[in-house]
Amino acid sequence: MTERDAASAHDELGDELESGAERMKERSDSLGEEIGDVRSDWRRKQEDEGVPGAEPAKDPFEEPADEAGEPEASSSEEASEER
Repeated sequence: MTERDAASAHDELGDELESGAERMKERSDSLGEEIGDVRSDWRRKQEDEGVPGAEPAKDPFEEPADEAGEPEASSSEEASEER
């Protein structure tokens, strides 16, 4: 293999790798768009009470309500009420 052949093979490999990287970037961008579309659709469904199983996301900082709809007392509040 001559120096010219080695350089040509190296250039071809570089071109193949660049082409592969470009295809992966295009696919990544396409998947990102699909994810955004699905996420938007899911949020829309969460807002629609007619969609079974698509309940709105709950606030992780919201205190759970008891059956009467009142926030449950924390254990420290319950202890002070018992005294």
